[in-house]
Formats: sequence, structure tokens, C-alpha cells
Amino acid sequence: MIEQMRRGVERLIDIDGAVATIARGGVEHKVRCRVSYQSGGVWNYHNVDAGANITTTPYVLADHKADIQEGDLLQWRRRRFQVGAVSFPTLDGGNVCLQAQLREVQNDA
Repeated sequence: MIEQMRRGVERLIDIDGAVATIARGGVEHKVRCRVSYQSGGVWNYHNVDAGANITTTPYVLADHKADIQEGDLLQWRRRRFQVGAVSFPTLDGGNVCLQAQLREVQNDA
């Protein structure tokens, strides 16, 4: 079951994913991921106000082994984000994916 969920997450990334650049301590590396304002139907992260879903916080969805840590700078499709709290949703005791809240930062230019 966990492998099915991992393949499902991979397909979500395929729909609108891209390769992001992660910067940490002056070193950069690439990670394939998806940045979205929606939960993607996997694990919801949203507020509810009078029955309406409010999903205004962007988040990153990536493979469970992706090298993304809180505090990293993530550049995705010409936009820059600071990575917030990172979590690893689990199923049957194994990590299914990596997800983290993001905060968009302005480019220096």
C-alpha cells in the first residue's frame, strides 16, 4: 500500500512539477517537486471558515527521500520561497512523501 501511495504522489508531481533549486549554506542542489496552494488530495492542510476551504499557504510536495530542510531557500519556476516546517506523512509506518509549508520571498533585483 505504501508503494501505491508513493506512486500516487509521484503522479501528482508529474502533473505540474518541476525541478527546483535548493540553497542551503551556500551550496545548491536540485530536487524534483511540486509547489501548490492545494493539498493535492493527499493530506489536507487548510483552514475552514464558514464551510469554505481557505488554502492560501503554498507548500512543496516531494519524494519522501528529497533533501529539503526547514530554512532552505527553494527556487521554483522563477519564484523563491523559504521552506518552513517539514513533515513526512506516513502510511503503515513508512514515509510516503515530504511536504513543507513555504513563504514566498521577493527577488533581490
